[in-house]
Amino acid sequence: MAAGPLAITSSADLSLDKRFDVIVNSVSPEFASSSSDSGINLAVWRTLTGYSGEGDKPPAVRYDTSAFAAANGARPTYGDVLWSDVPEGRAPEGSALRYIVHALAPDRSNRPKRLPSGLSKEEAFACLVAVYFRVLWQATAKGGAGCSIGMPPLGAGVFANDAADVQRACALAHAAYCATGGTASVSVALWSPDGSEPKDTGEWRAAAAAAPAPAALGAALRDALAPGGGPLLLSRVPAAHTTDELTELLEKSADPKAAEFLAIRADKEQAKALKAQMADGTWAPLLSSLGESVAAPPPFAYEACPAMDAGEPALLGFLRSQAFLHFELPCAAEPEPEPSS
Repeated sequence: MAAGPLAITSSADLSLDKRFDVIVNSVSPEFASSSSDSGINLAVWRTLTGYSGEGDKPPAVRYDTSAFAAANGARPTYGDVLWSDVPEGRAPEGSALRYIVHALAPDRSNRPKRLPSGLSKEEAFACLVAVYFRVLWQATAKGGAGCSIGMPPLGAGVFANDAADVQRACALAHAAYCATGGTASVSVALWSPDGSEPKDTGEWRAAAAAAPAPAALGAALRDALAPGGGPLLLSRVPAAHTTDELTELLEKSADPKAAEFLAIRADKEQAKALKAQMADGTWAPLLSSLGESVAAPPPFAYEACPAMDAGEPALLGFLRSQAFLHFELPCAAEPEPEPSS
């Protein structure tokens, strides 16, 4: 059984959508969902806690990263995925929803809540390809070969990746998923509160249609993940920055600018002004110095990676490996051979 084409659809609330066995959450670097989040991460919090909007709000749902860290030697970072069950009675009535995959897309934003990731456009694109590919195989590993997967446009919106890069990375990752034996039904569900077709639907469909053919897939993947035959760009992806990390650094800093930043950030009336100052670089020296104070080698070096210089079968085999996915497939499917002419 072969996977169908990448479907582009819309949804008012993916967490309440009855079409999918597995949905994908665009999670925060904290790997948590809470009432203070927005978009799909907020919707997932509502689904997992059962909060109806009345009474005290339940606490944040935090996804356990200990098993991931034990298996991989470090906590998950940008490009990684976790999963959770949907508790009994929490899925929408009549829905087949059983699992949620929590994916951390590369964050290229410059917001006052976290230190900037420092990812370049090329590094972020490699990370986008990786996170989409990992999402599809993690969803398949949990939902089964014939499951239906619904996901939002990971890396878009507040994560500030270029829209065309997000679309192209998703299409490339889906092509790689199919080439490595993936057979699930996959849909990108663009947000539409009223059911109308989102304005970027055409761009997404064009990107899906322009996905590389099997003969060009290996070269496209190498260009994305290791351009010029160099090492994997994913080896440069830093540990994910959290809101608590920045707050702690600011509170401990002796720089008077740090106290000023904290005071402005705590004042809701100045929040818009602070965002503008982040954009124009006013706080760049402070945040850069704080970032340097916690700089560390990237958590994943991908040292055992001969596949970038090898043929396509070796490359596809590497992509299915635990070394790349950061989780083990229960039974990694072999890609179907090309039909003979």
